[in-house]
Amino acid sequence: RKGEGVVLANLGYSYNEGGDKRKALEHYQTALNIAIETNDQIGQGIMLSNIGSLYQDWGEFQKAFDYYRQSLDLRRQIKNVFGEAMVLQNIASLYRTLGDLETALNFINQALKIWQEKGFRREEALAFNSIGAIYSAIGDNKKALEFLQKALEIQKSLDNTTG
Repeated sequence: RKGEGVVLANLGYSYNEGGDKRKALEHYQTALNIAIETNDQIGQGIMLSNIGSLYQDWGEFQKAFDYYRQSLDLRRQIKNVFGEAMVLQNIASLYRTLGDLETALNFINQALKIWQEKGFRREEALAFNSIGAIYSAIGDNKKALEFLQKALEIQKSLDNTTG
């Protein structure tokens, strides 16, 4: 059953990428149900986030937040810090879309702290990039450039070590 859930999740991803978000939701929901049935808590966290992202795309922000919050709570409970940071970034994106840039900064900074503590450099660069974009939207170009430069430095160092 667990394998079936993984395939359904991948089908959902493919439908989402292809633009059929309703079909994606059906597959994500079924995969979530299987993850719950099989006590696959990591799978549950992923599916809750994926469903939240769909609702965010549809502009159903409260539903998106509710799914993100469930995912965040679960990931914290099982100490899945990578997943926790990913959801924090999703929530930051949601608040940025809503124009609440201070709250977006709060969530992205929480994610950044995890990336830095755990040594996830590529994700750290992405967080710096997001922070730079938020400061740019706020109109603080000095801070925007500071964070974008940090993102660039990390990306260059990663590109040099990975070929």
